[in-house]
Amino acid sequence: MLTVLRRRNYGLLWIAQLISMIGDWAMFAALPFFIYAVTGSVMATGAMFMIQVVPSLVFGSVAGVFVDRWDRRWTMIGSSLFRGAVLVILLGVRSADMIWLVYLTGFLESTASQFFGPANNALLPTLVEKDQLLTANSLDSLGENGARLIGPALGGVLLASIGLQGVIFFDISSYVLAALLMYFIRVPEDVAAPAPAEDGSAASALSAFWDEFAAGLKMVTGKPALSRIFLVLGIAALGDSILTVLLVPFFQDVVGVGSAEFGLVLTVRGVAGILGGIAIGAIGSRFKPNHMIPFGLIGTGVALVAMVVWPVFTISILIMILLSVPLMAWLISSQTWMQSHAPGEYLGRVFGVYGTLSALLMLIGMAFASGLGDALGISTTLYFGGGIYILSGLLALALLPGISPAVVEAAEHPVP
Repeated sequence: MLTVLRRRNYGLLWIAQLISMIGDWAMFAALPFFIYAVTGSVMATGAMFMIQVVPSLVFGSVAGVFVDRWDRRWTMIGSSLFRGAVLVILLGVRSADMIWLVYLTGFLESTASQFFGPANNALLPTLVEKDQLLTANSLDSLGENGARLIGPALGGVLLASIGLQGVIFFDISSYVLAALLMYFIRVPEDVAAPAPAEDGSAASALSAFWDEFAAGLKMVTGKPALSRIFLVLGIAALGDSILTVLLVPFFQDVVGVGSAEFGLVLTVRGVAGILGGIAIGAIGSRFKPNHMIPFGLIGTGVALVAMVVWPVFTISILIMILLSVPLMAWLISSQTWMQSHAPGEYLGRVFGVYGTLSALLMLIGMAFASGLGDALGISTTLYFGGGIYILSGLLALALLPGISPAVVEAAEHPVP
């Protein structure tokens, strides 16, 4: 893994993302506390999270078209600087009647993120060798889980000692520093820059946009390697949303622990994610993604069912540690799979469509889990969620092994 991290351009990208994500998690931890303290409303606090999902649904696929048009490094730099700039709006929030500024900031920041994510996933394969791609994605997962551990702690300390302004300036600084580091990345010369459109008229630009958008959808639906993984991950997203919604109620009402113990659960989850990322980075290259994905999904489902069967705190902690390997296996391998099977000029649109699909299915799954959890009970609903994971894994086992992993095939056989 260190060999990949020593690659200058990838190393700059990795450090930039780590710094940016630490700032994001600091804000993510501090802002809900601030909103609730100012408004005293659970609904006002929850609205912040809901508003941040909307851009994924509205702009995710659209952003992918522009990512494939624009220079991806500059897209990421611009997105980072824009997100840092809009955070200045939060400095004006002083009372409950100004809380709409938080929602506006969240919407704008999330909108810019719809460009950053696909651009990052499209740029990464150009910075490492083909056989290093899974390791690079493992390192990305390692950084994300590390930021999840460090960021909230920093956010809590800054909020308590300085106030929200301290967290805001810290997050702004993280975006600016990340943009500066990405400026020094040098994309290989053999990566072709998008060709500008010759006709600058509005009608022609709109027509070209829709043609590119349709071509991206056609690539996803017409290429079996992509349509099949989208089907598998779409089903898995429903299981993931059930776990997301019911994790807190499960530990509180079924396992019977309080907030302190649940804080330990989140810490263990973050550490386990780091260990899982290291494990997959170390051994993942020995296995094909079309085997890692089914193993990971089925293993995740079995672990979730086991946690419900034995709702004991110590056993749950142990299961969450063991769960890290299959969880990271399917998360990292599926990302590598999409990067390997989509032509480089389509990667922005492919990941844009995936972001939109994931957000939509997560919202559906969360609504479903909320209603079913009340109607059938927490444990029964989690059994259902584990079953969905296992189903998606069995589907992957049936659909993916017949697909060739060659990147070249994606480029040489375009969708007709």
